Amino acid sequence: MKRMGVPRQRIDFCYRPALPRPPVKKRHSRTWPKGIASFVAVGAVGGALVGLMLFAPTRTVLGKLLSSLFSVRQIVIEVPGDLDASRAMSSCSGSIGRSLLDISAMDMSSAFSSMASVKSATVKKLYPSTLVVTVQGRRARFITKLGDRSFGLSEDGVLVPLPRGRGAARLPSIQGLTFSKAALGGKVREKFLPDLVSLCDSLRALGYLGPRSRVKVVDQIEVRVWPHAGVPALIFSLHEFNRQIHKYLMAKDFMARQKGGFRSVDLRFKGQIVLKKNS
Repeated sequence: MKRMGVPRQRIDFCYRPALPRPPVKKRHSRTWPKGIASFVAVGAVGGALVGLMLFAPTRTVLGKLLSSLFSVRQIVIEVPGDLDASRAMSSCSGSIGRSLLDISAMDMSSAFSSMASVKSATVKKLYPSTLVVTVQGRRARFITKLGDRSFGLSEDGVLVPLPRGRGAARLPSIQGLTFSKAALGGKVREKFLPDLVSLCDSLRALGYLGPRSRVKVVDQIEVRVWPHAGVPALIFSLHEFNRQIHKYLMAKDFMARQKGGFRSVDLRFKGQIVLKKNS
């Protein structure tokens, strides 16, 4: 008896090695490097700001905003004690309320230096709202009279205001110099002024130049100094004046022993002293 059904299939088993898989290609990300991304971002922001600045209404608004942020609210003035601070303050009072961005420190320094009593000035901006002005003043070393007016004379040869109070009475007087103008700010024309100031400083250190002393300048080779009462007029030349001062110090004891006193002592000649007695 035959069995009915699905005919059997023959299956042959054999070993086949697996084929290697092809390598998987990596996908490169298209992200910008950090440095380039930052550069692009800054450029975009900068471009936007430039665009805003080129737009007139925006430029006006930004200008007003910056001016209000950096407007001057405080001025600090550093001046020496013998300089009138009120004059310096009045020179820069117009800067209150102005923007620091609009103020030229160089122009302000020049404006201060144009004052007779100011030798130099520096201006610094301290953001957001402060100006600092440092002033180096001229101090009167002598008193001089031009016409019917009296002025102070600084060591660099500039006519300056006289000190207040009794300060002027403590200054020695000097005559015979010429000036560019008979007003504050006038300058000495004589080129030998530094030597003259050095001579006066040496005499002051020795006690021969004080409040009641007088100096008369004839020329570079004749400078007459009246130190104080009881001392004759000393005549110097500005050439080797230290040697002449030493010569006077060596001879003053001899002159003190002489009767009658002397009117003048001429120290200009090498190796000798010319004495003129009181008549």
